[in-house]
Amino acid sequence: MLNDKTPCPDGLDEDALVETMERDIAASIARGWHAACPAGSCPRYVWGRSHVPAASGGRQVELTWEARVTNEGVPEYKAYPVTRDRAHASMPYHVRVALWP
Repeated sequence: MLNDKTPCPDGLDEDALVETMERDIAASIARGWHAACPAGSCPRYVWGRSHVPAASGGRQVELTWEARVTNEGVPEYKAYPVTRDRAHASMPYHVRVALWP
């Protein structure tokens, strides 16, 4: 987790969380839910909403998240829960409206 960001809730299935976030970050990039970036480069910030299984009980936890690129060469992202008032300023308007209508 980045020092100034919100930690993920306790009790999530960590393997499922990683798998879900990898899939959902790629899906959010494909749908255009990311900060503007030059052609051919990866977006610095990506946003989305995911449903992650809890470690026990089979229930799903909904997370609205922001991901920041940590390694542009691969690329790798670090994701963390985000609220409307804590989202990075580069979030496009259409993403903000979709996540918080």
